[in-house]
Amino acid sequence: MRQLNLWPIRQYIHEFSWQHRAFLVLQIICGLVTWYLWKHLPNPGWAVALLAFVAASMSIHGDMHGWQKAIWMCIIGALLVIELRSINTDRFIRDQQAIADRSMQEAEFKATAGGLKAAIVGIDSTLKTANTTLLQTRPKAAIRFMGFEWANQIPAQVNAGETYWFNY
Repeated sequence: MRQLNLWPIRQYIHEFSWQHRAFLVLQIICGLVTWYLWKHLPNPGWAVALLAFVAASMSIHGDMHGWQKAIWMCIIGALLVIELRSINTDRFIRDQQAIADRSMQEAEFKATAGGLKAAIVGIDSTLKTANTTLLQTRPKAAIRFMGFEWANQIPAQVNAGETYWFNY
């Protein structure tokens, strides 16, 4: 039976420093948080904040192996997609809310316009009735004075508040 030579793996683990181990744990945590955010979209901006944290962590992770860079880039790419999905979802929800608000405002406007039309009809009816009453109560006769003279002696001056008599 052939025996596996585990020496290269043991040597690799031995050379895998505490820094690489700490960043591996950080990658796992960031991967789990990214997976959670993929399933439960956050508000816009949160994925970008986490993306900035991941980019900062990647920048201070020195002497990375190729597979570690690939993991960081996958996490960054996933966070970017999450942010774009979050923005699109937020816009869709806001658009739907705006449409609902607009139709509610249109219904309220129609109700208000209907009330105003009823008020205008009432005011129009009142004005027509007032005009009819005015026309009916307007004097119809005309008086023609043929002569107009002072009943008594003609006053030298006409003063306000005094009574004067006329013959007509």
